[in-house]
Amino acid sequence: MSGLTALTATPATAAGKCVKAQTKEVTGAKITYSRCVNGDGETLVRGTLSDTNKNDRKAAYAEIKIGSWKSPTLGTPSSETYSTGWHKSGTVSAAVWAA
Repeated sequence: MSGLTALTATPATAAGKCVKAQTKEVTGAKITYSRCVNGDGETLVRGTLSDTNKNDRKAAYAEIKIGSWKSPTLGTPSSETYSTGWHKSGTVSAAVWAA
C-alpha cells in the first residue's frame, strides 16, 4: 500500500518501565499498545496494529498521541508492530479504524 508509514523500531531493552498493554478494537481493526517511560521522563508507545477482517478489502489504520505529539498514520492490510520512539511525556491516546 502506498502512502502508509510504519514508525521506527526500538529495541525492547531501551523501553524503560512499561505498563500493561491496552487494546482498542473496532470492526475490522485492532490496536494493542503499551506506554513506557524512561529515566529521563520521556514516553514511548509500542504495540501491534492488526487487520481483523481480511475479507472486507479494507486495511487497519491507527494514530498514536503522546501529549501534543501525533504519529504519522499507521496502516496495514495484515498485522504490524510499531514503536513511536521517545517523546516528551504527556497523555497517551490511540485511535484505530478500518478503511
